[in-house]
Amino acid sequence: PILGPDDPEILAAARQHGVAVIPLVAAVESVADLRRMLHSPESRAAHIQVLVNLAVSHGYDGLDLDYEHLWDPMDRDPLAAFAHEVSAAMHAAGKRISMAVPSLPDPSTVWSYDDLSASLDEVHLMGYDFHTVGSHAGPTSPLGWIDAVGARVAQTAHPERFTLGLPNYGVSPS
Repeated sequence: PILGPDDPEILAAARQHGVAVIPLVAAVESVADLRRMLHSPESRAAHIQVLVNLAVSHGYDGLDLDYEHLWDPMDRDPLAAFAHEVSAAMHAAGKRISMAVPSLPDPSTVWSYDDLSASLDEVHLMGYDFHTVGSHAGPTSPLGWIDAVGARVAQTAHPERFTLGLPNYGVSPS
């Protein structure tokens, strides 16, 4: 049986085999809470301290953040500031930091690939759900979309910091 995220056997096996332990921290439900944190420098600093403490106290090599549903142009600057600040704090603690972000073939009013890749160690592109349950039938990751996202990434100053995640599932419209 697995004893939870800090199962000593799993952590020992990861360390023995040189596998970095970088858990995912997600904020995917309450965009209002996420925005309150991002838009307040004091709340950002407090949240970042919690993240650093989590990584340090558990001996993680870093953290991967998945903060979703940010589509308001007013989120762009706070998100970029957060990426810069969390990166500086995690690096000062000797930890890595990455973030899952939407795969976007065109420039975004929120998700600046340039800003994020300038700060983060890795940017994980969510290359899935182009078509989803409830939309019309189609591929979850059409090649043209993925190619366009790749072309956009290639134009950044740090294309080497991007990793594309693709699905191993399919969906139907119902």
